[in-house]
Amino acid sequence: MTSPYDGYHDHPVRAVFGPLIWWRSYTRLLYLLLTFPVGLTYFVLYVTGASLGVGLLILWVGAVILALLMLALRPIAQLERVMAIGLIGERIPSIPAPRTSGSGFWKWFAGVARDSVTWKTFAFVMLRFPLGLFCWTLVVVMVALVLGLISAPLVVFREYHEGSSGIEIAYSLPSRVSATE
Repeated sequence: MTSPYDGYHDHPVRAVFGPLIWWRSYTRLLYLLLTFPVGLTYFVLYVTGASLGVGLLILWVGAVILALLMLALRPIAQLERVMAIGLIGERIPSIPAPRTSGSGFWKWFAGVARDSVTWKTFAFVMLRFPLGLFCWTLVVVMVALVLGLISAPLVVFREYHEGSSGIEIAYSLPSRVSATE
């Protein structure tokens, strides 16, 4: 089955319950749950690295740290591409090589610094943390809400009386139901 909605005209039940049994739904949910810890890691790495790099720029060690942070963006973009392909199932084209104007490390580094992929990845990395926090919170709240609503008919809260613990698992309806109790 390529989609939970394939053939839903023939089977309307499949349109409602198809996403529950479709494996891609759970990999997409996993991707959303991973956005927060991955985004937090990126954010801490880049904020700490940038602070350290700017602070040590006077000793020229900071320039090396800032350059390493910039060079780390391409592997991060590749990792994000692999995660999107594997967990979401989207087709994402490969990352183009940076355009350089000659041979040598400095010309290559200048090409990487001028490349739009580098700066788009940097913007994505910085936005990944707040968006990841939002997605993670939304997924956790929605899953908790769904599980709570599914289990609501099983749990009946009653007033404490006659040695009752206050919470009883309802396997049958109570014999006496009164609104004044």
